[in-house]
Amino acid sequence: MTSRWGWFTEALLLCVCAATQPRITLVSVGIGAKFAHALRPLNETAAAAGFSLVQLWSTEAELLADPLAQSNMRAMGALARQGGRPYCNVAKGIALLRAMDAGSDYVMWVDASKHHATNLTGVDVRAAVAALAKGPLPAREQLGAMARDSAWARSARAQPESTEARSAVSAPFSAYGLLACPRNCARRLCMTNGEYGNVNGRTLTAFAPLIADRSLFLEQPHVLNSNILLRVDASTRALVRAWVQMAFDSPEGFCASVCRASAHHES
Repeated sequence: MTSRWGWFTEALLLCVCAATQPRITLVSVGIGAKFAHALRPLNETAAAAGFSLVQLWSTEAELLADPLAQSNMRAMGALARQGGRPYCNVAKGIALLRAMDAGSDYVMWVDASKHHATNLTGVDVRAAVAALAKGPLPAREQLGAMARDSAWARSARAQPESTEARSAVSAPFSAYGLLACPRNCARRLCMTNGEYGNVNGRTLTAFAPLIADRSLFLEQPHVLNSNILLRVDASTRALVRAWVQMAFDSPEGFCASVCRASAHHES
């Protein structure tokens, strides 16, 4: 029979374990009938996938009520007039920032996709967080696989011995998106920013001050942000704020390319 002190110790250990578990928030936005229906499977399967909280916006009113949107209504109006996806998907960054400011340790964005299933059955977000928290990724294997793509291989980032490559994989803690292969994944691992109009001339002109080396930037792998898993810290907050600020500073440039839904970086 367990003594009362035994029960107390077990209860204390359970409390400590619960207190040390990271708070992970699932974030998505689905404005309009085409996208809002995808939020229901996310909501229904989030807890089983390991999420602590969900933040799912299904209406334009929820987006426009955010303080960041409220303080940039002129830019929001310009984004709304560009056509395509609602507000050129700037909701992605705004919603992530709201979740990051709400006390989460990690936030994960999942697209409310009309093309792909949003049921999270079989997903273990806590295992993903634990894998990131373990530290260095297998740099040589990862970069070696990427180097099979000729465009990536021309970049110094493809060399495992380079300072940039080592720093990029030394302590990731966050996963900023997915590499997307161009049609035939067996032949090429990923497409680049410069292919298929991923980042076109209008966007390059609008954000030219942010691009140190245009040629190198266009050769970098194109990062698709259908899924983003971020550890909440000063650097990730700054990154997402800068992304949203690009939309506010130049709605036309932001909406001109698919980078409205993706992040492009050269470091």
